Amino acid sequence: MNIRSAMPSDIEAISEVHMLTWQECYVGQLPSDFLAGLQQSEWTAQWQRRAAQIEEWPWLDLLVLEDENQVVVGFAAVGSSRDDGAISTTGELQGIYLRASHWGQGQGRQLLNRGLARLRQLGHRDATLWVLDSNEGARGFYEASGWTTDGVVRQETVGDQPVTEVRYTIDLTGA
Repeated sequence: MNIRSAMPSDIEAISEVHMLTWQECYVGQLPSDFLAGLQQSEWTAQWQRRAAQIEEWPWLDLLVLEDENQVVVGFAAVGSSRDDGAISTTGELQGIYLRASHWGQGQGRQLLNRGLARLRQLGHRDATLWVLDSNEGARGFYEASGWTTDGVVRQETVGDQPVTEVRYTIDLTGA
């Protein structure tokens, strides 16, 4: 496995991993017709727009995880917190996704650790992340990695379904 900074040529692979992991991870949490209707072309277009933002915001880092065949199987997006009122030393794990075929092998933890190390390099002293409250697998993964909920929740809409997200936090000075 190889973890490296993403390049523009990775955008299509990242968008594919992102969409497929939604379809793998959110079964039973989001409507099945919504998940089945996800279109790769739309996800690629979204990631192309986000890649343009990365160029404008050099403090945002996108890491990819490649398998032994140099196929992108996961990614993590880290940067400054996007939460209203967040202080400059608060970073955010903006997303971490890994194909289900690679779960339980330690690769997600490696990717997470590299993302946290990058946040430290960027000068962040703590970090947050948001996760669906119903996503027990991800919540267990984060909790086992030292993240704790801070009691903040928010309501979002995904595929016309209201969902609740829970915020987690971690101290990067001791993590």
